[in-house]
Amino acid sequence: MHREYKDCEIVFDLLPLYLDGKTNSESNAYVTAHLKSCENCRQTFSFMQKDFGEFSVKQSVSPVKKRGKISRTKLLLICVLGLYIFGLAGFIVWFFCATALPVL
Repeated sequence: MHREYKDCEIVFDLLPLYLDGKTNSESNAYVTAHLKSCENCRQTFSFMQKDFGEFSVKQSVSPVKKRGKISRTKLLLICVLGLYIFGLAGFIVWFFCATALPVL
């Protein structure tokens, strides 16, 4: 396998992290140096930049990120209270239906 092809594969794997700013300084230097010398990777990088820009704009507006997480304890408490209220309502309906009708 040619060294140049292997470098392109490594850079291709690093590009999403590089665009997101998640690579360390050594990886940044490696990717930057490779992009200066490789036209194919430079084109790939420019396409990814365009796609990444559209993706990050869509993601920054997403309401999902602004919602807080519900802990398991709170979720369990909500479920138990819901079942209790549902059961209490069912008992009340049963009680009034059973006492309102005469037994034959």
